Amino acid sequence: MKLVLFYLVILLFCGSLNSQNPIASYPFNGNAEDASGNGNHGILEGNNPPVLTEDRFGNPNSAYEFGGFLNRNWIRVPNHSSLQLDTAFSISVWLKQCDFDGMDGSGRLSQTGNHVFFSKAGDGISVPPGIWLNRRLTEEGSTRSRFANTNQIASHATNFSENFIVRCVDQCEWIHYVFIVENTKMKFYLNSRLFEKRVIDQVDFTRANQEDMYIGIMGSRTSTASWYPFYGAIDDLDIFDYALSPDEVKVLYGDYVDPFLSNYEIKLDSIEINGHLCKDNGDVTVSIHVDTSSSGPVRFSRDSGENWDSLPFFSVMQPGIHTILIDAECITIDTIIEINAIIDVLLSQSAPLCGEGSIWLDESISPQSSDLTYNWSTIEGNILSAPDSTAIEVNTEGWYFFEVLNEENGCWGLDSVFVKKHEDVHELVLEVESIIGCNQTTVWLDGSSSSLGSEFEYHWSTSEGNILSATDSSAIEVNAEGWYFLEVINMQNGCAAFDSLFVESDEELPEIVIEVDSEIGCDQASVWLDGSSSSQGPSYNYLWSTPDGNILSPPDSTSIEVDAAGWYFLEITNSENGCASIDSVLVEQESPDLELTATAQSGFCAGGELQLTAGPDSLETYIWYGPAGFYSEEKNPLIESAGVEYSGTYELLATLGGCEFRTEVEVNIFPLPSFDFVVDSILCEGEQGFIEITNVTGGMPPYTYSFDQEGNFSGNPLAGPLSPGVYLLRVRDTRGCTNEDIPSVVLQEGPPCEEDCEYMLEDIYLELQRYERQTVNVLQHNQLSAPYFLSAVSSNSELIVGLEYDESGNISFAVSGNFVEVLPIRYRICYPNCDNCREAFIYLSNSELQDIIPTSVITPDQPTNRFLQFSDEPVEGSELWIYNRWGEQIYHSRNYQNDWDAKGYPGGVYFYVFRVYGLTIKSSLTVIR
Repeated sequence: MKLVLFYLVILLFCGSLNSQNPIASYPFNGNAEDASGNGNHGILEGNNPPVLTEDRFGNPNSAYEFGGFLNRNWIRVPNHSSLQLDTAFSISVWLKQCDFDGMDGSGRLSQTGNHVFFSKAGDGISVPPGIWLNRRLTEEGSTRSRFANTNQIASHATNFSENFIVRCVDQCEWIHYVFIVENTKMKFYLNSRLFEKRVIDQVDFTRANQEDMYIGIMGSRTSTASWYPFYGAIDDLDIFDYALSPDEVKVLYGDYVDPFLSNYEIKLDSIEINGHLCKDNGDVTVSIHVDTSSSGPVRFSRDSGENWDSLPFFSVMQPGIHTILIDAECITIDTIIEINAIIDVLLSQSAPLCGEGSIWLDESISPQSSDLTYNWSTIEGNILSAPDSTAIEVNTEGWYFFEVLNEENGCWGLDSVFVKKHEDVHELVLEVESIIGCNQTTVWLDGSSSSLGSEFEYHWSTSEGNILSATDSSAIEVNAEGWYFLEVINMQNGCAAFDSLFVESDEELPEIVIEVDSEIGCDQASVWLDGSSSSQGPSYNYLWSTPDGNILSPPDSTSIEVDAAGWYFLEITNSENGCASIDSVLVEQESPDLELTATAQSGFCAGGELQLTAGPDSLETYIWYGPAGFYSEEKNPLIESAGVEYSGTYELLATLGGCEFRTEVEVNIFPLPSFDFVVDSILCEGEQGFIEITNVTGGMPPYTYSFDQEGNFSGNPLAGPLSPGVYLLRVRDTRGCTNEDIPSVVLQEGPPCEEDCEYMLEDIYLELQRYERQTVNVLQHNQLSAPYFLSAVSSNSELIVGLEYDESGNISFAVSGNFVEVLPIRYRICYPNCDNCREAFIYLSNSELQDIIPTSVITPDQPTNRFLQFSDEPVEGSELWIYNRWGEQIYHSRNYQNDWDAKGYPGGVYFYVFRVYGLTIKSSLTVIR
């Protein structure tokens, strides 16, 4: 017999929250940085970026003001791996709008325009597809909020697009929005109350995960479009990659009080509770009475707003805590009703009562309270322990009764159990065949001499041991020393017998001690390794081995003679128990107490002396090895004129007795600079000439230059004007290394000359394959020298940029992109003595692209011009990408075969990127059908 007690308590609700971290969080406290720790910081954009303003608590510089249609600005957050959404997504945001004039779908200003306050791209029409949330004022004066997601153009199809009409919001007060999607469910919370829930298609954020995130606009990282700019203030925007719970939504709303909601209230008149105490049928009924004069029609929910009912009646309420929500159009309140669980009495016994033993009867699973009292009683039985506890010990067959009483309300519970005593106990015998050793790694424990039969079950267990076979058989195999226990249970009456035995193990390992009398040295050719201090006796077998040494004597004796350095191993096996031990010793090569040294001059210029020096003097032989095949058996060899080929590592090998010694030394020899020179000879009598040192290589810059007999150096590689005579040219680098191979230059006096004012210029043709900055000297190219000078340079090509020149004839420029046509540069050279100038051209051509024809129009449906073709034959290694007007890649090919005909695509404008010869050609492409 069981009795059930109900009692009811009405409590106020208090929520708490341990939420997960958001993937992005923007408190806007003085900046647009992400407070989640993921580094998704916002970037203020627009002609006049958003400005800081007061938040809902009046704190300055704690929210951002957005300018709307007339001052379009926004916050962009670059896409990141932490902003990727799967099947669940929640966004919490605070908004304040005092004016709803915004952009309509045609891009015009409208009193009912849209205001996008969050997006990842948008509707796929003006910007790439993705997710967006917007808000606008309806013609009836309510607000309509929309949450949508699309993976293509929104007008074609959307993943979901849900609108929520809100009438209970003051236009110029802060409001709290929470939107939640999870698989096929969507919820919308307004000021912490579940406003509405919807069933949607399975969410798919494929396209949104490719786009940047925007606050205050529908935007795109690939477009300058700015659609539906938000007009108002935004604060405390948090994004989660999971579905928020109702308690988490309440924590995000906090203790903010919406002034507008103070105009609304729900008056709770009374709550009626009907039911029977101390019953177990759970038929409690709750009726809630509400005054609707100030709130209007109300609805009720007992599952946290998941389902609503207009009737205030809740029947068949089981024991537990029930939250009842009462919701009007503009406000929601809740109350909690707790129905106590019944007193459930269930008795259990610890084991069968067998022979002369005792067992425990337990009711410890019953409710535990200071208001409850317990009492045990029996008929024909015998209670050994106190009868007023939850468990008693008994040793006699009979009926036992347990009663629990709630002294506060008088409800009680009762249960009983009959204990049967079994007199037939069985015999248990354990046997073990041997002990565990290194040869005998496992033994069997045998319990088959115990009681046998189909009604008996065997259960083996161990303490510190290890069982290898099944534990439910009469015998087991074990491999570790320890206690082993066998329990045999009679399944007909539940009686059991126990026994145990201890399994010993003889796994004692031989002891190994290895002694070495000395080291192998220059005068010590061999040594003895002694293992006689190890375990001794007829049962112990010795075996020596080595991986890198050499054993001279028999390896199966206690001691061995060796004559090489290395590791030596001794293994000793006990034949009685099969146990073996192994140990090792390192025999080292003794070295004399001396240090071999090698020194050399280093850091000098090529051509100097290289002296190698070895020490000490007491060694017998010395051998040097070095770069450029150097070899010497002299102790201190000398290289009289060492070039840079002698730089590197010199190794020294020396010997003394039977010992070798090695060391090395590094030598660094600096190279001498080398150079060319150009002579501007004297052409006419009375004139002067120039000498220029060019193409200096080797050594370490910067360089200095000398042109005279005395070797006076300066940093100018050009000497002149110079009179006729003999000049000696030298170049010295920053280390002081000087080219001593001195060339002599003779400037001869020129013959008498007459001025010639008629001179011809030649056009210059250059083939360009790379587009680094170029320099051309037009005076040298035309074999002209002073007093001719370059006076003007120009070009009519927009591809030639950075055009510069000087009077010495140097023209420098760069080409800003790929080109096929010939690019001209016009230049003018003047001769002041004759008062005239001449003009010529530099023609630039691109040999790599001369056979490539950029194409901008194809007609796939006509007999000609059907394919996008760049050359007569496909170019090996070329690569082509084609995009539609929305920037989506529709074609890609390596080793392009000139065969794309826009099959399956409509006529219109496309864009392609063609890479050939390491160069890139970009162009629009019109397909005409």
